[in-house]
Amino acid sequence: AAAAEAATATMVVASMVDDGRLVCSTPAPRCGSGSCAEVVEVSLNSESYSTSGVRFTYHNATVRSLSVVSGPSSGGTTVTVHGTGFMQMSRVETECRFSHGSVVASFIDDTKLLCVSPGANAAGAGGMMHVDFGTATELVRTFSLPAGAARVSSGVLRLTAADMLQTGSAVMMIPAASSAGEFAVEFDAYLGGGSGGEGLSFSFGALPPTYFGEHGVRSALSIQLLSAARRVEVWHAHSLLAQSVGTVELRRGRFTTVAVTHGMEGLSVAIDRAVVVENVTLAGWTPSANWSIGFGARTGETNYDIHLIDNVRVRTGAAFRSRTVPVEVSINGQENTSNAIGFSYFAEPKVSYLAFERGPVQGGTSVAVGGSSFRGGSVFECRFGAQRVEATYDGAHDELRCVSPPASAGSRAVEVSLNGQQFTTSGVEFEHYALVNVSHMVPGAGPRVGGTAITLFGSGFSRGRDYRCKFTDSGSSKSAVVIATMMDDAKLAC
Repeated sequence: AAAAEAATATMVVASMVDDGRLVCSTPAPRCGSGSCAEVVEVSLNSESYSTSGVRFTYHNATVRSLSVVSGPSSGGTTVTVHGTGFMQMSRVETECRFSHGSVVASFIDDTKLLCVSPGANAAGAGGMMHVDFGTATELVRTFSLPAGAARVSSGVLRLTAADMLQTGSAVMMIPAASSAGEFAVEFDAYLGGGSGGEGLSFSFGALPPTYFGEHGVRSALSIQLLSAARRVEVWHAHSLLAQSVGTVELRRGRFTTVAVTHGMEGLSVAIDRAVVVENVTLAGWTPSANWSIGFGARTGETNYDIHLIDNVRVRTGAAFRSRTVPVEVSINGQENTSNAIGFSYFAEPKVSYLAFERGPVQGGTSVAVGGSSFRGGSVFECRFGAQRVEATYDGAHDELRCVSPPASAGSRAVEVSLNGQQFTTSGVEFEHYALVNVSHMVPGAGPRVGGTAITLFGSGFSRGRDYRCKFTDSGSSKSAVVIATMMDDAKLAC
């Protein structure tokens, strides 16, 4: 019997860590399919083995689904992982892995684990950076000719002074650069103070540690703001891809906001929200983790200006557009499942306006919620104060639409959720107003051809914004709506 038992055992080489620890790798199981256990013993001379009876369990964990399939790029989404074969092991933490980012999971039972999503940056799905040059100067490397022309000073990045024959540049590493297949970069630029410099550039890619001017690094992506030529050019991989139509005045005597965005629709450039280049295709755009962004400027023999940069905002991957990562589980802190169940990170949504922004206390007002970054959600909700209602996403207008619930008179913030769990904190308010009362009208009759000007008397009219009178036939329920004008809180004219 002992010989038969020895014949079915598998021996593997072990390494001693110290007097109380050995390390070895598990062989393939012999105890059958699915979850099963085998006894592990050790030998110090490769012949005689311990008889402690310690068991090692082979598991067959599988991830089937997630209770919440999307969340904001900042992380913090509570997710129940559904599957089979989950175990709670002593001295080892069970983990959920969101692509590259792992978090500790709480064991519920052998079919459920609870975990909280890490940020998209930790998952390798996207990143954010904001540099205002007041405190984050260690992120910036400057290069210039003559030396010292480019530097961080008084809370801004100065590329050139209002002097002749200067070239200055600055290079910054950004988080999660490899996830910048889709990205948004915004910065404030000042070109002026002299006779007119040659211009300023923004570059993104593998940038050399040296100075460059208004043409940027053309082997990378280069957005050239050519103030002397009064145009904007887009270069990539040594090729001119696009340029602005007509003249673009870049010397405006103040800081202007430049936005460079790239997504499935292509690359676009806007200056103070006016699009100057739109939907340019970047062939072979494959960002790498060692890529950086850079700014360059130059003054000539006769053309010179101060070139300043401030408030650089970078969003890559899921911090700009939705991105899906696989979620796996590790029971022992080493090996992970390989089921690739998707979890989508979306950019942080923001509420900017409501249409309509007020309605009666009985509810029922259709509200369009506008803002930014509403794409990529899975479960849409509006929250009026503490009351939550279902919402739908209108992709054509990039808005959420919901119906106001009944509430007492007063104002309350309307926030939205794209996953039914986490809500915005924008603070845009909706006002519930008391029921409007109509007491009588003057005159009370008019000819069938219509056109009679009437005044309606009542109370509570001043809380509105868009006034209408509705005339309804009580017999057929047919109605007609006409525009009304508020005269005061107690009178409407239509």
